[in-house]
Amino acid sequence: MNKRVKRDAQLFRRCLGNAIRRRRRSLGLSQVVFAKRCGLSQSCICEIEKGHQNITWESYVSICTVLDVGLARLILDTGFPSVL
Repeated sequence: MNKRVKRDAQLFRRCLGNAIRRRRRSLGLSQVVFAKRCGLSQSCICEIEKGHQNITWESYVSICTVLDVGLARLILDTGFPSVL
């Protein structure tokens, strides 16, 4: 993977993590409660929200279900330049 692609992927993970955090907080969910509802650990949610964790599509589906948002909407909410 070239450096630009790797850098963009890291930036996108951070942006997506921020979008997940904003949505979780808007629903008044702590990381602990959110993690339990998603079937993930609190430390995993923390790493996802910081953009440090690669996760499976199944985990994205679980997260989106708990957040009551579609994955496409969540991606658009990142504000990441290449998806606009």
